[in-house]
Amino acid sequence: APFQCRSASEPAMSAPVVPTSLVPTSLVPPTPRDKPPGLQLATDISFQGGVELQLCLPTYRDTFLASLIATLFLSAGLLALSISETSWPGLEKEHWIVLLFRIIAWAALYFVPVHVVAVCNLRSFAFYGISPGDSCLVWWRIGVGPAIIREVVEDMGLSHRWWGMWSVLGPLALHSSLFMIYCALFLVYLGPDYQHFGFILAYGVGHVLAIVVGENAGPYLLPEPRSQRYAKKMGPATLGVALVGFILMTTAYSVVKRVVKSSWLGILMPALLSCYEQGNLMVLQRQFLREFVQDRSVRRKYSHSNQAILVSVQVAMVHALAEGARMTMILADMSHSKGNNFEYIVPIVSGVLWNIIVRAGLLDRAMAIATCGRRTPTKSSLLLQEVKYCMGYPRFFTLLAVVLTRMVSHNPVLPVGNENMAIAMLALFLAEVAEDLISYLLYWLDIRVHPKRRQVTEEELEMLAKAELLAELGQLSSPMGPTPSLSRRPADVLRTTQSLKFKCWKLRESFAFSYGEQDLGILPFWAHFSAVMVSMFHTLLFMILLGNGVNYTLGFCHEELVSYQSGLLWWPVTDAD
Repeated sequence: APFQCRSASEPAMSAPVVPTSLVPTSLVPPTPRDKPPGLQLATDISFQGGVELQLCLPTYRDTFLASLIATLFLSAGLLALSISETSWPGLEKEHWIVLLFRIIAWAALYFVPVHVVAVCNLRSFAFYGISPGDSCLVWWRIGVGPAIIREVVEDMGLSHRWWGMWSVLGPLALHSSLFMIYCALFLVYLGPDYQHFGFILAYGVGHVLAIVVGENAGPYLLPEPRSQRYAKKMGPATLGVALVGFILMTTAYSVVKRVVKSSWLGILMPALLSCYEQGNLMVLQRQFLREFVQDRSVRRKYSHSNQAILVSVQVAMVHALAEGARMTMILADMSHSKGNNFEYIVPIVSGVLWNIIVRAGLLDRAMAIATCGRRTPTKSSLLLQEVKYCMGYPRFFTLLAVVLTRMVSHNPVLPVGNENMAIAMLALFLAEVAEDLISYLLYWLDIRVHPKRRQVTEEELEMLAKAELLAELGQLSSPMGPTPSLSRRPADVLRTTQSLKFKCWKLRESFAFSYGEQDLGILPFWAHFSAVMVSMFHTLLFMILLGNGVNYTLGFCHEELVSYQSGLLWWPVTDAD
């Protein structure tokens, strides 16, 4: 078999015991602080001939480069929006010109960099396990493009000439049909009052229609994924939960802040963002363990690729989104405030203090104590603390794109009446730098209090597997009591069954991925760009939606606009004068 279990005498891994409410106390292993001498620990299971599952860490260089490229896309899109609102100098503003530049702006802001490049690269890697192009020309060798599809076709043995031609026509037809959906939404006319869809309707309705069309047309235009179930499940886990959580969190906080109107509400912002990060991490890890790590057939199909890159991208992207949400919520509150105020100090200071506590391990220590040592950090949660050194900075490149667009359009760099936004953003940037320096200093001085991971032995692993097997067979949860045939089965007979061996294998693999000792790899550049581009676009989008609309962001209007006709729900063609 391609999966081989190592013996108990080999080097071991360390991991906390998996808690389950269905396991009786008699079957749960003890939790001693120190193992008896000579007790052999459980270890990893290797996949012969396959690529090792390895979590990857982003680098400063690639994060900076990806942020610069994303800034170019956002600046081009915002400049096209400026032209749509005021027309080109010397060119009369006409209705069709406005709509044309709105479509060009959407293509530059979202469709090309986010949908075609960032998202499709992630989906293609989950579908076929082939890495996209890893160069600064991010649109070259994209995930759902002719080069990758042709490689997939050849790898699957579909060498017919028709497939070779379809490797070009299929992706082109798919991307074109999805782009036409967004074009139709921006072109549809709703009457003289509302005229056209704004960002909320175009983005929301367009997403729903794109998902429906993509799911139904994809099987006819693209080769089948290596594993249909894994590819479908990892899509929502990698992107859906993070984006939906980002939308709900930023919107809910901004609405509550405008209703409560208390500066002390900012104290809750750091805890809210941590809940967002930890919730996404929990969903992602459970999904990846169940659909990939514990599934032998899926791992055979993807033995040539390190699918843990998807987990690493999600971790990096979630933190970049969380930091973008922090900046968006601060700016949105300031844009709706009358005159200059300094309420932004509360969320910034509380955020620095909270993040230093979390990165030093105090939160993990507290949770370990509260759960009697059964909840300790996983490799993914430790990776989250490491990506914070890089992924807290792409949000500031979003501001750079806005500033560049305002300067090119000859508009004030800062909103009139809210000039202290510059002070707030400078304070936020310095707070991020100070947080990283303090965290690194604590690491360098070895002042970190992350709880030590508990160890699990082969005997404990077997006890856990037996308990879960009995629970699955119904003995523990049946309202009629234990099944006689199972209760009379001797322990040595149950120990030799294939089902118990397979359960031990699944638990051992889960422990190895979640808690095993392993160095972090380097995240490829295409993965950097996916995480950065998705986070920067949504940061910009919600700066517009939760602020005062398109023209306020671009610097054409300087007053608070309550109307949903400022490019939010509805988007009329404005008077150039």
